Amino acid sequence: MRQVQVMMATLSVMPAAQPAEPKDVPARVLLAQYPGVYPVLFRLACTRAAITVRAAAVHLLMLLPTEPTVHAELTRLLTPEPGPPPASTNMTHVSRALVEGSPVSLLYLLQVLDGLLRPANALCDVATATAHARRFQRLGGMRLLLDALRPERFARQRADATTCRGCFVSGIHLLQLMLFGNLAEPTPAPGLPRVAASPEGATATSGAIEEEEGSQARDGKGREGSAQDSHGARPGGSREERMTEDDMDALESPSDADMHLAVEMLQWVTWQVATGRLATIGGKDHAQGAAAAEMTTDGGDERDPGDGGGTGLSLPGDDVQLCKDALALLLALLETRPRVLEAWLQGGDLEVYLVDVLVRCGDVGVRDGLMRGLQRLAALRAPDAAAGSTPRAALLRVLRAPSARAEAEAEAAQCQEYFGLLTELLRGPFAESEELVVAQQALEEELRGLPVAPPAEEESDHRLTGRLTLIVTLLQALDGRGTSPPQTAGLVELLVHDMLFPEAAVVARERPIQVVDRAGVHARCRTKSSRCAAFDLLIELANQSVTNLQLLAELLMRLHYSERPEMCEWEHLPAYTPRPPGGFVGLRNAGATCYMNSVFQQIFMQPTIRGRMLAAPPPPDVEDAPRSESVFYQLQALMGGLLGSSQDHYSPHGFWQAFKDYDGQPVNVHEHQDAFEFFTRLQEQVDSHCTKEKQPGVLEPVIGGKFAQQIISRSCPHRSEREEDFSGLSVDVRNKRTLEESLSSYVQGDLLEGDNQYFCEGCKQKVDAVRRACIKALPHTLVVQLKRFEFDYNTMLQNKIKDRFEFPQRLDMRPFTVEGLAAKERIDSGSGAETSASPEAAAHSAAPTPELEPSRPDSYYEYELVGVVVHSGTAFAGHYYSYIRERDADAERRGAGAEGRGWHRFDDRLVEPYDLSQLERDCFGGKYVAEHWDASVGANVSQEYERPNSAYMLFYERREDSSAGGLQDEVMAVDTGSKVAKSAASGGATAEDGMLAQLPARMYETVMEENLRFVHESHLLDLDYLDFVWRLVDSCRGGTSCNRTSEDDDDARKMRRCCVGADTGSHKHTHLRSSGEGGGGSDGEMEGESSSGGAAGGAGAAGLEVGASLGDGRREVGIQVASEFLSAVYFRAHSTLREDTQRWKMTMQGLLEENARANRWFLGMLANRNATWLRQFLVKCPAQDVRTLFAHVVVHALRCAVAQGFGTPPTGPVEHVVVALVALLLECPGGRGCHSAALLWVVAEYARIGRAQRAHLLHHHALGALVGVLQRAYGEQVARLSLTGHELEHAHVCISLLMRQCTLAQVLERDEAVGKPNPYQMEGPKLPLPQAVNMRVLTGKHYLAVLLDVAKKEAVEHPEALRSAELLLKFCCWESGRYSAMVLQEVQERLYHAHTSDVLPVLHSLQGILLLPDELQRSRVQYVLATPPQQSSFQEGGGVRPVGVMNILTSGRTPPAKRYTIFKWMVGLIVGGQLPAMQEALGVYRMEWKAVVDWLSEDIAKYTLTDSPSVAGIEFDDSTGVGMGGHLAGGERERTLLNAREVWASLDGAPVDAP
Repeated sequence: MRQVQVMMATLSVMPAAQPAEPKDVPARVLLAQYPGVYPVLFRLACTRAAITVRAAAVHLLMLLPTEPTVHAELTRLLTPEPGPPPASTNMTHVSRALVEGSPVSLLYLLQVLDGLLRPANALCDVATATAHARRFQRLGGMRLLLDALRPERFARQRADATTCRGCFVSGIHLLQLMLFGNLAEPTPAPGLPRVAASPEGATATSGAIEEEEGSQARDGKGREGSAQDSHGARPGGSREERMTEDDMDALESPSDADMHLAVEMLQWVTWQVATGRLATIGGKDHAQGAAAAEMTTDGGDERDPGDGGGTGLSLPGDDVQLCKDALALLLALLETRPRVLEAWLQGGDLEVYLVDVLVRCGDVGVRDGLMRGLQRLAALRAPDAAAGSTPRAALLRVLRAPSARAEAEAEAAQCQEYFGLLTELLRGPFAESEELVVAQQALEEELRGLPVAPPAEEESDHRLTGRLTLIVTLLQALDGRGTSPPQTAGLVELLVHDMLFPEAAVVARERPIQVVDRAGVHARCRTKSSRCAAFDLLIELANQSVTNLQLLAELLMRLHYSERPEMCEWEHLPAYTPRPPGGFVGLRNAGATCYMNSVFQQIFMQPTIRGRMLAAPPPPDVEDAPRSESVFYQLQALMGGLLGSSQDHYSPHGFWQAFKDYDGQPVNVHEHQDAFEFFTRLQEQVDSHCTKEKQPGVLEPVIGGKFAQQIISRSCPHRSEREEDFSGLSVDVRNKRTLEESLSSYVQGDLLEGDNQYFCEGCKQKVDAVRRACIKALPHTLVVQLKRFEFDYNTMLQNKIKDRFEFPQRLDMRPFTVEGLAAKERIDSGSGAETSASPEAAAHSAAPTPELEPSRPDSYYEYELVGVVVHSGTAFAGHYYSYIRERDADAERRGAGAEGRGWHRFDDRLVEPYDLSQLERDCFGGKYVAEHWDASVGANVSQEYERPNSAYMLFYERREDSSAGGLQDEVMAVDTGSKVAKSAASGGATAEDGMLAQLPARMYETVMEENLRFVHESHLLDLDYLDFVWRLVDSCRGGTSCNRTSEDDDDARKMRRCCVGADTGSHKHTHLRSSGEGGGGSDGEMEGESSSGGAAGGAGAAGLEVGASLGDGRREVGIQVASEFLSAVYFRAHSTLREDTQRWKMTMQGLLEENARANRWFLGMLANRNATWLRQFLVKCPAQDVRTLFAHVVVHALRCAVAQGFGTPPTGPVEHVVVALVALLLECPGGRGCHSAALLWVVAEYARIGRAQRAHLLHHHALGALVGVLQRAYGEQVARLSLTGHELEHAHVCISLLMRQCTLAQVLERDEAVGKPNPYQMEGPKLPLPQAVNMRVLTGKHYLAVLLDVAKKEAVEHPEALRSAELLLKFCCWESGRYSAMVLQEVQERLYHAHTSDVLPVLHSLQGILLLPDELQRSRVQYVLATPPQQSSFQEGGGVRPVGVMNILTSGRTPPAKRYTIFKWMVGLIVGGQLPAMQEALGVYRMEWKAVVDWLSEDIAKYTLTDSPSVAGIEFDDSTGVGMGGHLAGGERERTLLNAREVWASLDGAPVDAP
């Protein structure tokens, strides 16, 4: 609209004659053709009229094509001419227009110049722009620009902010061209459209600039100085065109004087913009109208506050970009001109400038840009620079000035860049002694100020973080210089006790809780960034001194890793979340205790009740009446928890046990009960306790009132009145619309007449009378129960009345009191009202007027709603919650003030603000209408529903007291005389401190203990703390963690948080595998001396003791801290906090390898604590990753002990650890649900180390303990398919290792001196078998069945157990006829009963036994082929002889596929030459063999190649002869038949028939 007004004003001064309007000509071109349009717009732009008019004029100027005269004159001026430049040029006119003209004309000329000198614009191409730029610079253009952009010029001419911004944007672009030849497309000038190019045929009044010079302003277009022609075309070069290097070299270098002027101008611009003073350059009226001016442009109102934050002034996005451009040019100029930089650093206003831009600027991008630029400048050093005159030294002097530091400390949210720059400047190295002295002085100042530094309470507060990071940098740069051991030791204690874990000393019982005030709960480092910085400082202190490391380790182990009963459970996470600042505490629902919680919150939020409750002395704790059984004491504890807890909710466990039902038993927390009934019972028990103890009441003085039970005679002046106490009113809901209506009905009374007449004592006769109950004394807090539940005697069920029932927020109780009713009676009797049928009217008409009650003020009867208890659901199942209005006292304590008190919803643990405008919907009940889709009509239909939620109890407070809480004098009766209260009430107390000050000392201690435990637990289970401990331990190895940068730490933390955010259900844990897994070679090689133990020895025996001085002490401390931390915190933390177990494994193993004393200490701790660690973390811990990690560490320690010289022979701590492991085997229950895999793996890996270790285990009866594990796992009668899973995999491995190290000649009834040596015997001398071992188990049928199950070839998920079982079977069968017969009997029995799909694993086991190359091989083959009643030379006496293989082949009951599988297996063994003894044994069974061959021949002839049912699904591995599964090709059967006939021919000597 304003643009239209300006346009009308422009047209009104134009001539009447209008030029012709050609078709398809843009409107701006048509407007430019009107004579005098440019002068008129310039006049309007420079007028003293309203800012909106000027802005609209400037906007129209920018839309028009470039004024032709200006364009022509500047083009002629900038066009190069041959020869030297003339003495007099038109530059004088341009100079006068630029320097003396109005700000608008300056802006217009700068825009046009920008278009002519920059090839990115549309006014010229690259070549022309290059020539123009060279010409402009030769004519002194840079000095002219600097003179035109002098700050005082804009102040004198009262330029508005938009014009100033456009001038500086264009001027900076041109300066950039003059200084660096950078022709990249600049940032558009904010708030202005582009200056349009001069279109063809455009005519205008010439001399517009000269005519309006000094009084007119031409607003040129600030957006990029680039323009479009009248048709939107872009003539000339494209935006991507750039000057070449030769073109830039042709530009003359500016003089130092010009550079100084440029620096001054750029510094002034960045200073003004960064501090938000650009809008005030032209005066107050221009500043006020700047925003309105920008509203008139097409996008001038689009302001981006920038990405800055903090307390500084938020800059518009246009100003932010201008400031960044000017700052970048300033820093680039200083970086390339050392002398200019030197002069700039010596400027008197440098400190103020740096503080304003680096600290006070509200945009973080500007602050960060200056910080990074100054870091680059600090790295410069002139070759001839004197000591102390370097840029770094100069910047340090400025930034370390007390005034600069004070300004930075005052801007807590915006000092991050200040500290970042100061940190980089002090990072070192220090080439000059003066720089070293400055660094030492800085360190002393920071250490001196750290104890009194303000705490970091919000993430936006960077002061403490910056100081701590600065100290870390100085310590690293000085490398121990400038600090003394006592000073750094004191710093360690300060960080631990005061800044990080102030609560730890109280939790560890090192400080009494009585001396801890509210501030002692919170560390001074409360933000993530400050805590991380403090952790970094602790690690740096530990790296620089072993004394500091030992002190830190001692503090951590004493304060954090002592016995902590609250951390005894597994997968531990903090059970609570922090209480929001200034918020309220919720209550835990134990199942159905919502009725309690809703009442508790209503009582607690009443300040008088709360104060009286907390002020009352607690009941004595005596044997017959302990406090744990006192409802009063437990309610006190609950109030204290709600008042002072630091957690988001409180669990009233004690109250649940103390509050009894009607049978004297603790209330059933899972049973739904009535809230009002609980309220009345609670009031009775609390006040009866006060009466018994002769103490002032708690609830009754606040909620108690008095009824007047009146009987009023209608025929005589007598009346009877009796007082009764009440603590709540129960009013009807059915057939009542409002609370006032229900209260009127409540006091209406009943008419006594007829047979029910009242006997008047005064008249001594029966008379008609009215009986009613009215209120004689109103309580401070009025509790009203809405009777929404009633019993239906027809259905004998409880029902809920869901009718709509309204209640007001303000209630006048006068009409329902004795005096209110009396006043109404006087009015009715005075007016001669007629007698009506109602009892109330009867009383009014007949009874004499009573005497007046004492006069009370109106405020006595006025009540305000402060609480509602809502019931949602039905009479049988529902939920209670409360809406409560905050009182002034609570609002002021949390800093909200009386005007900030609001309503809150208390729903068990949830406490949130509540919008009172929703009261009708949430509390009145009734019905509501909702739409739903009705498929029968194909449309949405409306339907009424009953609201499930409605008010059940109302809490009103007298208005004169409802704001302040009422009875405030009594609130102060709390024991404020305690030391705690006095301390909290002293100066500096926060709002929450004031609340805690109300607590008596005894209650304060209870609340504080809970708070301290919560804070301490949160600190221990914080991800940053877990990361800190690992870095501390890893630094003891001299690892990379001690030299990590802040960027490395940030990346590590981010990676760990990505892991934490992942779904815990998808975690994959690494199973324990034996070290021999995956190796090649023969059986003996696989199960021989472990190479892993040798590797450990090779790494440690020769090199572990090298350099055993300082490093040894660090590693010992590291292993102690790691062990205590892992056992006390890490292993018990939740799995979401244990995503870095692999790096802990590597660190622990490194510490054990690198130092023998550290390893000896660790093994000693494993045994000296009654094997608690071994039992807890190998067996009892339910987390597999913990058991796996701990098992690997223990095994590595045992291997390193061997390599370090104290593990072979096992002595000292190794001896004790092995004894403890065997004892745990005896305790292990075995079976499913037993976490024994890690324990068994440790024992197996120890046995794998060498013969000495196996002898050690046998000496301590480990084999017998393993037998006990198997017995407990499988039972005495082991089923055929017993448990053979992962839990017992390593038991079989260990048993195999130990048994194969022993001699079993007597047990297996074999002569080991005769025949070949057993190839499956472990290397080294044989050991005697311990007599205590129950070999009946190991060599009996039950365990044999287990071994055969384990040795199935399909058991690829347990490869180690598979190999161990196979080796043990072969070892026991070697030269043992009795054991071989037992094995073969079991295998043949399985083969006979096996399904076709299960035949292959049985044949695999059978083949392994038959191929044993001992003296009994032939007998085994004969035993397998034999059929009853034939006997073998080594058959076990007694028992049922199994069915032989030949009998299975010839039996008609054997399925064809099973028969063919066994037959092909036998053919493969014979033809392949693997078992010649079988072919010899078949000579006895020639006819049986011939029968099987004939059967296969008939089967092949009967069925086709593709549908043969007898061989479907069978495929064989020709290398072993054992079927591997799959479809059998037809040709395979013919080859099997041919091979079988060849075998037959060799047996019978007959020729082989053709197939």
